[in-house]
Amino acid sequence: MHVVALTPPGRFPTVVPDTGRWWSTLAADCETCCLDRLSANAGWWRTICSPDMARIMTATPMRRLTWHVRAGELERAAARASQTLDALRETATYDSATRYIAAVSPLAEYLALLNRSQDELYFSLDDGVRVTRLDYGDSHALARYARRKTILSEMIAAALQRATGTPETHEAIDLLVVRVTCPEDLLCAMIAVERLRAHQPGAHAMYACLADHGYENFSLSHHLPRLRTAHTLDRIFDGIIESQDDRDVVVPVLARALTCGQAPRGFLRRSDMFPEAGSEPVAVREPRYIPPPPVETFASEPVFWTRISQHRCYWSRCTFCVHNLKYDHPLPPSLGEVPGALDRLEALVNAGYHTFIFADEALSPALLRRFCQAIIERGLAFTWSCRCKLERAFTPELFELMRAAGCYDVLFGLETTSLRMLRRMGKYTEGLDGEAIQGIVEAAKAAGIALHINLIGGFPGDTPSEVTASVDFVIRCLRTTCGATYTLNRFTLFPSTPVMNNPATYGIEPVTCATDMPASYPYRVAPELRADAIAVDRLLPSLAYRLRQELGWTRFGNRPGVQAAIQLYFTSGHSAIFKTRSANAFANPLLQTD
Repeated sequence: MHVVALTPPGRFPTVVPDTGRWWSTLAADCETCCLDRLSANAGWWRTICSPDMARIMTATPMRRLTWHVRAGELERAAARASQTLDALRETATYDSATRYIAAVSPLAEYLALLNRSQDELYFSLDDGVRVTRLDYGDSHALARYARRKTILSEMIAAALQRATGTPETHEAIDLLVVRVTCPEDLLCAMIAVERLRAHQPGAHAMYACLADHGYENFSLSHHLPRLRTAHTLDRIFDGIIESQDDRDVVVPVLARALTCGQAPRGFLRRSDMFPEAGSEPVAVREPRYIPPPPVETFASEPVFWTRISQHRCYWSRCTFCVHNLKYDHPLPPSLGEVPGALDRLEALVNAGYHTFIFADEALSPALLRRFCQAIIERGLAFTWSCRCKLERAFTPELFELMRAAGCYDVLFGLETTSLRMLRRMGKYTEGLDGEAIQGIVEAAKAAGIALHINLIGGFPGDTPSEVTASVDFVIRCLRTTCGATYTLNRFTLFPSTPVMNNPATYGIEPVTCATDMPASYPYRVAPELRADAIAVDRLLPSLAYRLRQELGWTRFGNRPGVQAAIQLYFTSGHSAIFKTRSANAFANPLLQTD
């Protein structure tokens, strides 16, 4: 049984994603399973930054080419961008801001050139690639496009060939396990499945399983009832695991079923595999954790993206948040999960991983305290970042403990400093005012822990004065802080959130979408809130610029390479490389001369 974990083309790869515990279960069954990881993503970026790209663009029918960009110009720019991919794998690239920006610039300039040369695809570091006139909320449209011969399908075919070799040389795949993180990933995964199936050696049948379809603010869970009747995704994927809670159980059982000549199809749940009430499948019992191998990334070291807990956010009250939609079970993270998490991390450290980003939606101070104590007790040495809700329990003593246990960065969802808006957002905590929050920031700074602060502007009911005050507060807190980054998000109405489920309470009216899987919804604002909503919407770009300017980021200029470098520092695995260094090249632009 040849099982392959596929990373489809998508966002610029700087981290090694955790496959899930199913990998460990199947890896222990070495007599019947052979496991591989296939990063079509790294291969895809290698493909577009190569002479192949100009050939594909000129050989594939397109809607429009702007021929003032010649094939030779594309080839030369691709060669320079290829040097970026290699430079980002070198440790010395991260020694200075100047050197890093110089390394990133050819790639940023090349993506801009690709976008000018045609209007069918839009390339970016965030999404990888997006088809410009395709409705990603319509599964029928995605399925039709995935089966067509297009520039994108030819690019993905070239990336797969780069990763696997010719059909005559690569080993047949029995089970393809697919993980997607956004609508753009989903389309690329569908195309990759179609291509792999078409070029499978001989008549060998490949079973494609969509095992993960929830990541950050993206999830198909809300849309599953409609997708079951649409029969679009399940005509490309043989099996779709409905719940993230079931993934690590269902994949090993699916592999064993295929070995026995059975192929359960359609939308799959644990209860389908184990209909007996209360049965606990052997697949979830993990006697020994076996780490997955790394995939190629464009970073100087493997930064492992994983979780401490398999459960939802302990707070679970944010009215705008869609993260918990991925989970069926209401259990929060527990202290009892810490020993198992440390067993896995110890195995990962022994396998050569030393930097981790914990993607848990929010880790409580109590869990972090026990986690840090266990790291120190075991004598483990690795660095890590995490995400947390602001709590008064984040004391100087806790930050010192976290730093001693290897923590280098914490993301806090501040969202707003307005107590009125915090109550509307479901984030209010008694006694956590501006002075207390500033004390938390100072305590983290004193412990040597960097921070990333999230803000939300435009939440229903927000006013210009409130969002401005929040931005002013962040500027004051971060001006003298080293390693600080931030995000000013615009409010988005996601499916199945409390705001979406009770829109009138928040003064909005969602606009019905005709498509079957919209990632978010447009909405109308009630008349009494409309003037403030319009004013905030117009104000946000200038507030984003104020943050850049007053925290020193405009000193690097505004060229595409500078913007791309800062974006990667703020949002990618490169942040871990910089922030874990004693001399962070981007520590505080206001205090630096480089």
